[in-house]
Amino acid sequence: MKNLLGHFLTASVLVVLGCGCSQEKLGPDPEPFPGQDSIQVVLQGADAIKFTSKAQDEQFQLNVYSVSEWHAQTDADWLLLTKSEDALIVGAERNRSLDARTAVVTVTDGLSSAEFEVSQQAGKVAIYHVEGMIAQGAPARAVSSNGRYVLGFSSAGTWVVDLWSLGDLESGDNIPEENVTFYPNSILSWAYSVSNQGVPVANGITADGSAEVTYETVVGFSTAYIIRNGVKEVLPAPAATEPVVGTLVPNGGNMAWWISDDGRYIAGRHSIPRGQVVECGWTYNDATGQYDFAICGEDRIVLDEEEWAVQGYWVECMSQNGKYVGGRTYGVTNESQQFPYFHDTETGEFAVLESFSDESISMVTNDGWAAIAGALGNTRFVDLNGDRTSAISMNEWLQQQFRLTDEQLEELGSTAAFGGLMRARCVNSDMTTACFAYYPAGDFQALQCSDIITIE
Repeated sequence: MKNLLGHFLTASVLVVLGCGCSQEKLGPDPEPFPGQDSIQVVLQGADAIKFTSKAQDEQFQLNVYSVSEWHAQTDADWLLLTKSEDALIVGAERNRSLDARTAVVTVTDGLSSAEFEVSQQAGKVAIYHVEGMIAQGAPARAVSSNGRYVLGFSSAGTWVVDLWSLGDLESGDNIPEENVTFYPNSILSWAYSVSNQGVPVANGITADGSAEVTYETVVGFSTAYIIRNGVKEVLPAPAATEPVVGTLVPNGGNMAWWISDDGRYIAGRHSIPRGQVVECGWTYNDATGQYDFAICGEDRIVLDEEEWAVQGYWVECMSQNGKYVGGRTYGVTNESQQFPYFHDTETGEFAVLESFSDESISMVTNDGWAAIAGALGNTRFVDLNGDRTSAISMNEWLQQQFRLTDEQLEELGSTAAFGGLMRARCVNSDMTTACFAYYPAGDFQALQCSDIITIE
């Protein structure tokens, strides 16, 4: 693990990402194998085709002899097949699951065929510790969708980011500070994301980096933007929540915070003056150019069979596939009187989790696991597709998702007081990398630290 002052501390983890499909390079017909009418395939230099989990620089060659044109196929999308004049090269993508896997490669000339079994080892869990470096530390805030990059930052007790940190888990390097940029005026945000190419942004970015969302604030009023391939466009506010013309609201206006991996869904909030500042949470469908969902404070809801006056809906997270948007409500008379809520963009469901008073959904995974936390962290997890009235601890969830041993659990700082806070993009899309922040020894004034868990 490298220790560079002012940068993220990471460990070297190689990620090999293939195209997930077979490739063929056609060449001249191979010379017939003397005396053979049927195809003959010989594995060169090995007894069997067995890949390690990383499959780094690993290839196997099958020498093919046939009197006819031949081709190859496989039943696995993680194998890479390349055809040359008289050979088939077999490669594999990295296995980022905790299960070993097998496949079959078939070589045929239409008259006869040969089959070869292929196996690959399961991935292994690795845990890395990132120590705080300046006041308030440099906690991890986001993981790229492919699990390669981890982004962190510190505000040193202010809302101005003065230390970012970007770790490349493939190379083990820290990205040089001069190569990391954020969109101007959008730094005042809870939202941070990083693309699969290692491009970090304040607010949201798609997996391929082709689109990002942000906002600019001028004299206390904000305008939301979407930037597609470098072209900046204003994202209109929901029609039902247009502010009064000429009225300036501190931190008011429209703010775009999150965008799904594929760029279809955008989530954010909007402030409107109705005697007092009222917060609205919304979801925008970029494919249709319409707001699929918007809910504002003063839209009264029923909790425990009684009406409850809501001043605001504060959006805090979106799953990377865009299916779930989560956040918190807060009351008119007391902002600490709050409840988590979520919106399902596919079904249209909206629900307030009234079993968890004074907490919020700080992160939600693609398959509906919601991280519930209060102001001091101590995250728990609720299954939005199961029992929404109970939660499991972060350690239980981590053990379930990464099959951690008791010894590995003891390495984590997730049980520290004022700790275990998992931010909005701290789990990647296929849940092979996760990060969270905590205060060591339960000291709220200490340097904040992070743990990173990944499947190598």
